[in-house]
Amino acid sequence: MITRTPLRILSFTLPLLVVTFAALLAATALFDSVGDASAAQTLRSCAVATGLGLLVNVVLLVGTLGLRAVAEDEQDAARRAVQRRRRRNRGA
Repeated sequence: MITRTPLRILSFTLPLLVVTFAALLAATALFDSVGDASAAQTLRSCAVATGLGLLVNVVLLVGTLGLRAVAEDEQDAARRAVQRRRRRNRGA
């Protein structure tokens, strides 16, 4: 069973990464328009790294949600099987 902690961490960091990515791209455009090529290149590299982190976060979040859904389905099936056995034992 996957606990809620990884889901919380991934869910809370997703908007932070999105805002960080947008701010870095805006700063890159700003420094590019001013003519500071080295700062623009550095910020562009940071934006790419943040974008990759964002992509990894989304993949992990979807994977974690999928694994949790499968685990919950298995637990529900086990609960139903136990309930069926109880009903049979009561009727017998």
